[in-house]
Amino acid sequence: MGIDERDARGWLCVQLPRLRAAANAGGWRTKLEQEVATVRDGGSAVHALMRLGLHPLTGSVKSGDLPSLAGLGLDPVTLEASYTCPTRSCGRVGRHDERGHTPICEIDGAPMPPTIT
Repeated sequence: MGIDERDARGWLCVQLPRLRAAANAGGWRTKLEQEVATVRDGGSAVHALMRLGLHPLTGSVKSGDLPSLAGLGLDPVTLEASYTCPTRSCGRVGRHDERGHTPICEIDGAPMPPTIT
């Protein structure tokens, strides 16, 4: 069973800083940014990941049980609920960093709004 679109977008958002570092080192940053732009413009995150050769198969952005890209030396990032996706197009939830900064959507570049309970 594959990852759904919402989880794929959330996974990409969480992993994007590390993916960018790996892409810089590996010489595929242009390809990565083209795929991120496609996702930002409404394209499929699942297909973008597949075109990049990244195949997370399972996991939940909410639980932090994210797939690992061991081949790139990337580990999952665990987030705790308190902020949500600014476009509501993925299931990512996050919390402020150790210095109190609001998390940012790595795909859209927008601050993540706080969850209202």
